[in-house]
Amino acid sequence: MSKLNPKLEVGDRIVLLHMGDPYSAVKPGTAGTVIGIQKIPFSDYSDYNYQMDWDTGSTLSLEPDVDSWILKSDYDKKKSKKIEESYKTYEKLYEEYKKKGVI
Repeated sequence: MSKLNPKLEVGDRIVLLHMGDPYSAVKPGTAGTVIGIQKIPFSDYSDYNYQMDWDTGSTLSLEPDVDSWILKSDYDKKKSKKIEESYKTYEKLYEEYKKKGVI
């Protein structure tokens, strides 16, 4: 099962779900790679942030107490499962319409 905002290590791939900064250049659904973990003394939010290399070219960091993300591997599994479920639903509908002579 996936976990929202899992602890990250350098090299981890994530998908952004929400960024606390409303003027952020990084939009939800953007994937990126953790390139560093920076300790931040005297921060209002947390004592560290994740330095990122976003697929869009941005390098805006993640704030663990403000932003939300999911591991890309978990995101891909959920996406694949949803596609599979949708396919089965459409397949059932197709068979029902076929039986009724609609198709």
